[in-house]
Amino acid sequence: MSRALTLIAMFALSGCSGDFWRGCTSTVVGKTVETTKEVTTGVAEGIEEGRKAGKSVDGATLVASYADLEGIGAVSVHEVTGVPGAAIVVLALDNQSDAPLRFSGLEVTVLDKDGFVQRAGTGALLQITVPPRAKERGEFRFAVSPDEVGTVRLWEEDLTMPSAPTPSVTPQVAE
Repeated sequence: MSRALTLIAMFALSGCSGDFWRGCTSTVVGKTVETTKEVTTGVAEGIEEGRKAGKSVDGATLVASYADLEGIGAVSVHEVTGVPGAAIVVLALDNQSDAPLRFSGLEVTVLDKDGFVQRAGTGALLQITVPPRAKERGEFRFAVSPDEVGTVRLWEEDLTMPSAPTPSVTPQVAE
């Protein structure tokens, strides 16, 4: 493919000379990059659409965005607790359908009280399958104190926080 692009670029640039060389090169390279980005985006969208359209081996319905939950499930903040140096956010993933729900590519972030984004630490769950008509807890750890958690966001949606904050857990030292 790179050979074909090189030939196209050489053919397009053969008509350029003098002061136009830089402008022609810029235009050809710009259009090549633009086309490559569009093709890559199309491939990614096609893969996601194919995954959603096809049935999985266990019959699970793929949930890869908040909009995919409409009529089949819900997500809420179950609790926010803490351990030394981190907040633990527990989401309740509610499957209201008769088929398993596979939550895929979970993007959970926290906005602290100042509005800064906090990302889940390494080892965060990226996929959870919830059995039919059941709930499952998804636990995410953030490098911020529980008192600093202002908003929990799943994909593009801000979730409602629990009405009463859950107290932080502090380790007890045996005497």
